[in-house]
Amino acid sequence: LIKAATPPFPPRISPSTAMTAPWADIIAEADRLKATHLRTLLQDQARNDAMFVGCGDMVLDYSRQRVDAAAMEKLFALAAQADVEGKRRKMFEGEKLNEAEGS
Repeated sequence: LIKAATPPFPPRISPSTAMTAPWADIIAEADRLKATHLRTLLQDQARNDAMFVGCGDMVLDYSRQRVDAAAMEKLFALAAQADVEGKRRKMFEGEKLNEAEGS
């Protein structure tokens, strides 16, 4: 785990997840992309094309977000480390994920 003087993550993120290597990678990517203007990213047509995700009639367009392929790779690694897919599956199976949800 990586130690930090002040948490660089939202307080709703659990401490067990927050300071792992994937989080450190996300923080580094955010710092790297802060210096890049969105206008610069939008000039890369291959990047823009890769930022469209479709499922059925729904299309998500991430091209106007300050991310690139490297940042998305780090986000997917964080999602895998946090077991987002497993939690999604449990949610759709009706399992209670948050004890505060009640019975």
